[in-house]
Amino acid sequence: MKHTGEMKKMNEEQKTMGMATAEPPIGEEGTTERAKTAEKKPGKTGVEATGKSKSKDSPQSPVFVGRITLGVALIVVGLLVTASLFLPGVYLLTMAKFAPLILVLLGLEILVATVRYKEANVKVGFGMTLLCLILIFGAVGAAILPDVWEVYGPGRWERQEEIVQKLERSFYEQIDSTQVEQLSIYLDEQDKPINAYVNLAGEFTSAEGVAKTALPMVHKLAQLGIEEAHIEGQNTKQQWSLRLKGVYSLKEITEARLVEIMDVAEIA
Repeated sequence: MKHTGEMKKMNEEQKTMGMATAEPPIGEEGTTERAKTAEKKPGKTGVEATGKSKSKDSPQSPVFVGRITLGVALIVVGLLVTASLFLPGVYLLTMAKFAPLILVLLGLEILVATVRYKEANVKVGFGMTLLCLILIFGAVGAAILPDVWEVYGPGRWERQEEIVQKLERSFYEQIDSTQVEQLSIYLDEQDKPINAYVNLAGEFTSAEGVAKTALPMVHKLAQLGIEEAHIEGQNTKQQWSLRLKGVYSLKEITEARLVEIMDVAEIA
């Protein structure tokens, strides 16, 4: 019995010693163990502790511009091309001169985006801009190609010659051809008469004689829609010339006014 009690006592002492060695020591090693345990525990991050967001320091995604310009340009070009197919008064060749306004619109879009997103990296969408230019110039080019061919093609001179001959026949319906030494009528790119040159036949002795002969010709040129006229009359010593501009001035001008504005030059 005595031997059994001693055995129990020894077992209890061993258990007590094992529990004592399980606890971390107070010294340097114990401090290291506690530090490792603290690192494993969840706590507040640096951002949560300071209350500051990382988004300020992190680079923001770039803001691309050009979509609004692309949309507006496509709408305007589409409307103009459609209108030119059904409305004869719409000339795409003239409208194409306003193409640089697309660059103005793109510049405004860049300025607005820069002011609105001050801290962002504003970039022009190269692909969108290139696509916009290709579609615009492609659509305008395809639409004006027939007009360009008609204006600058090989049949232009024959067509203009026919128009000029028709205008000359109309001019001589009211004007005596014996009074005209030379008549030249010039057309613009749209085959409209813009100016005329008339060299009067015979010899004149005064500015009044030139004005009397030239007045019905000036009125007739105005009826043909000609806005500028250059008329000359001369003799062996002097030359009288008139330079008139404007349809309304040609229609309303009088013989006395022609005498006033007439230039006289001596012939050497």
